[in-house]
Amino acid sequence: MIKETMYNAQICSCGIKHDIPVKAIDLGEGALDRMAELLSDLKISEKVLIVADTNTWEAAGRQAEDVLVRGGFDVLSLILNREPHLRPDEEATEKVLAFVGENQGILLAAGSGTINDLVRYAANAHDRQYISVATAPSMDGYASVISALTVNGVKKTFYGKPPLAIIADTGVIAKAPRRMVMAGFADMLAKIVSIADWRLGIALMNEQWCSVAASMSIEAREKVLKNTENISNADKNGIHALTEALVNSGMAIIMAGHTRPASGAEHHFAHYLEMKLAMEGRPEILHGIKVGLGTLCSIAFYNALSSFDPDSIDPTSLSEQLADDKNWEQNMHRVFGAIADEVLGETDIQYRNSLVLKERLEEIKQKWYSDIKPIIDDVPRIEDMLNLIDSAGFNYSPESLGLTIEEMNTVLTYAMEVRPRYTILRLMSDLGLLEKYAAEISCRMFASK
Repeated sequence: MIKETMYNAQICSCGIKHDIPVKAIDLGEGALDRMAELLSDLKISEKVLIVADTNTWEAAGRQAEDVLVRGGFDVLSLILNREPHLRPDEEATEKVLAFVGENQGILLAAGSGTINDLVRYAANAHDRQYISVATAPSMDGYASVISALTVNGVKKTFYGKPPLAIIADTGVIAKAPRRMVMAGFADMLAKIVSIADWRLGIALMNEQWCSVAASMSIEAREKVLKNTENISNADKNGIHALTEALVNSGMAIIMAGHTRPASGAEHHFAHYLEMKLAMEGRPEILHGIKVGLGTLCSIAFYNALSSFDPDSIDPTSLSEQLADDKNWEQNMHRVFGAIADEVLGETDIQYRNSLVLKERLEEIKQKWYSDIKPIIDDVPRIEDMLNLIDSAGFNYSPESLGLTIEEMNTVLTYAMEVRPRYTILRLMSDLGLLEKYAAEISCRMFASK
């Protein structure tokens, strides 16, 4: 079913006029077969440049090319080799940029996370429009304006161009492997943490709230939670609900102009792991699976503060401990190795400033019951989330990711360093509790399998 996107050019309560550039979404059975008609309705007549990988070409790229050719479009395709793993690194980025630079036309990304990241970035670099053809319900970036690329071994985010239209054929998407459904489900569970972390950023870092973007993210998350059984069974209603939620989550990112509605500490956890696995030459794991474990750990961190007494906060003592930490940079080099300097370049120096920390701790103490405790209380119990995931037959355990308990502990302690954004991990660090609870939660995750 083709629908026009909502919220275009509306003045939001946040004071910003939101204009969503995604002009059409076709989500449903047979959407690929209707693609030529959709492009014509959008007044597109130029050559179409398809980018896919060897898997997504078979899933949807080949059919997309056939449909467009029969519809009278000129088509040129680039198929990226995903052996052993297709990563959005410099090599893949350069291939897509060269392909787009050498050919005129609108871009079409036939794939999921990596393919859309690459095409979105290239579309922005060459000022082209692009169409997103979804191949799996594995991530919420189909409508996003952000590309996550690996540069010098470090996962970084770049502004890209959002798609002009999104085509999600449920007949294609329903054939995706179960692990991709599991990844998409986790990417939606992550909104529990991302919204909570965003609220922390507003309370303590003077960030801006957009109620429309937040509501879109929350409603999408709740739709997935209500359809857990159908999603687990991979029936068409469940896959449709999951895909629609993932698309709407990406739209929330466009509305807000940043990733706060969809990404928090759980994504920092995933980005750290992605860099670690790549550095060590270990098998790649779907982004959403890593996000799933990061979400569970982040929820556990929030739960750990449910009975915290803010009167125990000693701003002077805690800030002096930070100032006395002479080994921080040395530990960063130990943990991040060859990419440490790149990661340090991403670090916001205010988090290492003892005077700034003292002021923030005083603010945390003052705002605990009025602003912070309500955020903590809105996060569900980890036991309920583990039961939900178990009932769905999904698995986000550290063992399934090939992690040891020592690696888990390190990831939870240092994941906050990969992005200069305030999250539950930063709050734990400010309170001097991060290492303590990182160790406890690591043990808990291994015991919960």
